[in-house]
Amino acid sequence: MELLESLNKEQLEAVKHKSGPLLIVAGAGTGKTTVITQKIAWLIEQGLAKPEEILALTFTEKAAGEMEERVDALLPIGYTDLWISTFHSFGEKILKLHALDIGLSNDFKLLTETGQWLLMRQNFDKFDLDYYKPLGNPAKFIGAMIKHFSRAKDEEITPAEYLEYAENLQLDKDSRTSAETKKIEIKRLQEIAGAYHTYQQLLLDNNALDFGDLINYTLKLFRDRPQILDKYREQFKFILVDEFQDTNYAQYDLVKMLAAPKNNLTVVADDDQSIYRFRGSSINNILEFKSDYPDAKEVVLVENYRSCQNILDLSYTFIQGNNPNRLESKLNELTKEAKKKGIALDKFKTINKKLKATDNCQAPIEHLHAETLEDEVKAVVEKIIEIKTEKPKSLWSDFAILVRANNQANIFLHALERAQIPYQFFAQRGLYTKPVILDVIAYFKLLDNYHESPALFRVLSYPFWKIPAEDLMKLNLYAFKKTKSLYETLQEIQLVKGLQTRTLDIAKKLLGLIERHTQLAKDKNVSELYVTALKDLGYTQYLHLGETESKVEQLSYLQQFYSKIKQFEAQDSAPRLNTFMELLDLEIEAGDEGSLSVDIEAGPEVVKVMTIHASKGLEFEQVFIVNLVDKRFPTIERKDPIELPDELVKELLLPGNVHLQEERRLMYVAMTRARRGLYFTSADDYGGSRKKKISQFLDELGFSNEKKIEVKNGGMREPTAEQAVARMPQAGAAADYSKHHAGCYSYSQLSSFAKCPLQYKFAYILRVPILGKHTFSFGQTMHLTLQRFLNLMIEHSTKQQSSLLPVSSSSAAKDPSPDRHPEHTTSHPELDSGSLSNRDSGTPASAGAGSAGMTKEKGHPDRHPEHTSSRPELDSGSLSNRDSGSKAGMTKKGIPPLKDLLKIYDEAWIGDWYPDKQTKEKYYKQGKESLTNYYKDLAKNPPRPLHLEKDFTLKVGKSTIKGKIDRIDETAEGIEIIDYKTGKPKDPKKLSADDKEQLLIYQLAAKQTLKQEPTNLSYHYLDSGTKVNFLGGEGELKKLEQDLIARIEAIEKSDFKPTPGWACKFCDYNTICEFRQK
Repeated sequence: MELLESLNKEQLEAVKHKSGPLLIVAGAGTGKTTVITQKIAWLIEQGLAKPEEILALTFTEKAAGEMEERVDALLPIGYTDLWISTFHSFGEKILKLHALDIGLSNDFKLLTETGQWLLMRQNFDKFDLDYYKPLGNPAKFIGAMIKHFSRAKDEEITPAEYLEYAENLQLDKDSRTSAETKKIEIKRLQEIAGAYHTYQQLLLDNNALDFGDLINYTLKLFRDRPQILDKYREQFKFILVDEFQDTNYAQYDLVKMLAAPKNNLTVVADDDQSIYRFRGSSINNILEFKSDYPDAKEVVLVENYRSCQNILDLSYTFIQGNNPNRLESKLNELTKEAKKKGIALDKFKTINKKLKATDNCQAPIEHLHAETLEDEVKAVVEKIIEIKTEKPKSLWSDFAILVRANNQANIFLHALERAQIPYQFFAQRGLYTKPVILDVIAYFKLLDNYHESPALFRVLSYPFWKIPAEDLMKLNLYAFKKTKSLYETLQEIQLVKGLQTRTLDIAKKLLGLIERHTQLAKDKNVSELYVTALKDLGYTQYLHLGETESKVEQLSYLQQFYSKIKQFEAQDSAPRLNTFMELLDLEIEAGDEGSLSVDIEAGPEVVKVMTIHASKGLEFEQVFIVNLVDKRFPTIERKDPIELPDELVKELLLPGNVHLQEERRLMYVAMTRARRGLYFTSADDYGGSRKKKISQFLDELGFSNEKKIEVKNGGMREPTAEQAVARMPQAGAAADYSKHHAGCYSYSQLSSFAKCPLQYKFAYILRVPILGKHTFSFGQTMHLTLQRFLNLMIEHSTKQQSSLLPVSSSSAAKDPSPDRHPEHTTSHPELDSGSLSNRDSGTPASAGAGSAGMTKEKGHPDRHPEHTSSRPELDSGSLSNRDSGSKAGMTKKGIPPLKDLLKIYDEAWIGDWYPDKQTKEKYYKQGKESLTNYYKDLAKNPPRPLHLEKDFTLKVGKSTIKGKIDRIDETAEGIEIIDYKTGKPKDPKKLSADDKEQLLIYQLAAKQTLKQEPTNLSYHYLDSGTKVNFLGGEGELKKLEQDLIARIEAIEKSDFKPTPGWACKFCDYNTICEFRQK
C-alpha cells in the first residue's frame, strides 16, 4: 500500500482507525498534517467514504488550502465536493444554503471586526448607554463591546439569555458589597446585555452576520430543523478536526452535534500548544472530549521530525510547569484513580507526551544576557553573523527572531538593517502604513480635497517622478510665504523661480490628471478610479519595470488594497470615493491598521522576525526568543475590559493561574520551532528606572545564574566591505517566482499562459489590478440570472420528492431569531442573491468583472428602478430553501413564469465598467430580449439539469486542475455539459483546438470525477440562443491531457518571457508592457 509506506507505527494506527471517536495527541513536529491528509486519502482509496462524505475542519484558510493541496497530491484521480474548510467557512456555506429555514436571509454580508465597529459607530444613538459612554469620548468602548459580544457568542450566550440573566439579578442582602455599589453593577450588566441585544438587532436589520453568528446560527439551524441535521449527519460519514485545542465551546458543540450518533470523529490536538485563549479557544475541550467519549481510541504521536533531542527534552521539562492542567497529567491521574477503585482499565490509558527525535543531533542552547536592551539586540545580531560565518551554506531564512509583541520588533529590525543583513518583519496588520498604500491614500485624499497640501507633497515625492528635493523645498517655501495651498502653488508654478524643467512638466501633467480623476471619482466606482489612477500616474508600470522582490511585495500590497475596495463596493449602495474615504478614516480612528496577507514560508531569503503567535506551525534552523524579562514574557495579565459574568460562562474554568499557563504554552511553542539551535536573550536595562528581573521562565529553564555576555567593541561591529556585499541582497536582483507556483491550476490560468507567459505573470503572480470590461459584467449577469432561475426549477423538483419543508418567508416573520424582542421586530428585505462566487478558481481577483461581480444592494445606482416586484427575491444556490417554487407560481411544466426570470435578471444586473449610460442601457435591453427568447425555447423543451456550478478537481499526471462546470444536463442519450457564452457564436466546423479546450477539460473531469461519459459538449450562446455542439474523441482527449501536463511543467520552469503578437492589442496589460507589439 504505497499511500501509507512513509508512516511510522503510531501514524499508521491513527490513519487506519475506521470507526468511532479517535483522539490523536500530536506533539510539535510529529507530522499531524501528514496523518490527517493521509487519513482522508486512505478513506477514499479504500472505498470507506466518497470525497463529499468527509468533513475536515481547521482554523485558517492557509491550513485548509495546504490540507487540500496535500490530499490532491495523494489521490490518484480527481474528485468533486471535498469539504475541507475552516469552521467559519463551513458555517457560512451551510447558512448560504439553509438560512431561510430559520428566518434569516441567505444573502447576508459577513462583517469583519472593522465592519462591526462601523455598524455600531454609525448607529451609536440606538444604544442606550450610560456606564459605557464617557463624555470625552463616547465611542471609546465600542471595541471592547465588540470583543465582549464575540466572547459571548463563543460561549453560545444569546442576547436573550444575557438579558434574562441581567434582569433577574437581585441585590444580595448578605453581600458585604454596599447596596449602592451592587446597584451600579446590576445596572452595568443590564446595560451591556441591552447593548448586545441592540447590536444583534442591528445585524439583522442590516442583513449582516459576524463570525460568531456563522457558528451559532448553524447550531440553531441544526437544533430547530432536525431534518437538515439528519441530512448532513447522513452525508458526513467521517469528521476530522485539526488543531482541536483551538476550538471554542460553540465550535465543539457543532462538531459533537454533526458526529452523532455514529461518532466517527477524529480530533488532532496538543494541549501544550493551545495559545489562542484570547480568541475564545478552550483547552477544556480536549479534557471534555475524554468525558464525552470515554471509549475513544487514543493515539499519541511522539516521533519528532524537526528538532534535536536536547531541545525536545528541555521543552518537555519546561511545560511540566502546567501540571496538573495538562492532558497527560489528567489522564494519568484518572488511570490511578480507576486502578484504586477497581474500574476496568481499558477505558483509561496513561499517555507519555515526551517527544523523541528521529535525528541524532545535539543543538546549542544558550542564554545571552546583556547590560542593556541595545546590547541584547547587538548580541543577537552578532550571534547570527557568527553562525552564518561558521556555516557558509546556511541561509538567512534559517534564522528567526521571535518576539512576544509586535512593538518589541522594531529595535531588532533597525539593528539588522545597520548590519546590512536582509530581513523581513511578518506582521498581520499594517497594510495602511505601507509606503505604497500611503501613496495611494494621499492621492485619494487629494481628489477628495485639492487643498490637502501634505497629501499633494507626498504625491510629488513619488519615487518615479524623481523631482529634486530642492524643487520640493522651493514649492513648499512659496506656498508658505504666499499663504497658499500646495495645489494653488502648482497652478501658478511659473512664478516659482529656479525650478527644473522636469519639475514643471510633472506639475503640468499632475494638474491634468487631478482634474480628470476628480471627475472620474464623481461618476465611477472606486475600483475603476483606483486602477485608472495607478495606470495614468505610471505607478503600475514603475513597479513592473526592473522587478525585484521589493517591487513584487509592493504590487501585492496594491492588490490587497484593491480587494479592500471591492469589499467596500459590495457592501455600499453608492460606492464612490468620498464614502470610501469616510470609511477609511473611521477604520483608522478605530485603530485598524489594515489586515495583511503574508505567506511567511514563501518569503524571500531573509532573517524572519515575527511574533510567537505568528510562528505557530513553522520551523527554523536557529531560533532566538528575545526580551525574556519580567512583565515582558510572561506578560502581565490584561483581562478583557468587559468580562463575561462567570455564571454565564459554559466553559469549565481551570484552577490555578490560567494566564501564566497560557504564557508557558506560548513559550513552549516558541522553543519547539527550533531545529538546530535555540537562544534565549535578556537584559538588565530596558530604559526604566529599575533593573529588570529575568523572566521566571528562564529560572524554570535553569538559566537564572547566567553571566552577562560581552558585546564586542562595545557594540555590534561594522561589516567589512566584503561582508556587506555578501550579506546584502543583490540590488535590483530579479524576483524569484518559483515560490509563487499555484499548486493547482484553472483553465483560465492555463489558457493565459498559452497566450503569453508574461500575461500569466501579470495576472496570477503579480496580480496587477486591471480595468474591468463591460462585456464581462454583462456575461456574468446573464450567467448568474440563469443559474438562479434554473435553481428554482431544480428546487421545485426536489420539493416534490422530499419531505423537507422549508420555512416560508411569511412564517419566517412569525419565527424571528429567538434573540429578537417582539417590540424590535422589523420587516427585512427578502433574499437577494449575494455575491457571485468566482466561477473559475484560478481567476485573479483583479480580473475584469470577475472582481466586480458582486450583486448590488437595492438602491444601487446601477439597479434599474422600474423593474421591481412584490415577489420575494431569489436565493442564489439553495435547492431546498424556498417556497417560491410552489405549484401556484409554476407553469404546468414546473417552470417559473417569465416575470420571475426578468426579475432575477434585474436583481443580478452588474452595472460596472460600462463606458457610458447609453452602452449600459443597450446591453440591458439586449439581455432582456435574449432571456425572453431563451424562456420561449425553455418552455417548449424544458431541460433536466443535474448540476449547476459543479466544482471539480481533475488530476492530469502529477498535477491538479480545478474549476466549475456551468451546467450538466441529463438527456435521453446521457449527459450534456454546457458552458454559457455571450457574443457571436463560432462556426462548429471551424472550431480550433483552443476553442474546444475548455469543454474538453470539463469532459475529462466528468469522466474522472463523476464517472460519467458525456454524450455532448455545448457552448450555449445566450445572445443568439444558439448552441455549438461537439464531443471529444479518445485521441483528442489523450492529446489534450499530454498538452496540459507539458504546459504545467512549462509554467513551473518558466521565466515568463513575452510572446508579442497581434493579440497584444486585446491584452489587459498592454499599457504596462514594454514588449507589446505596436
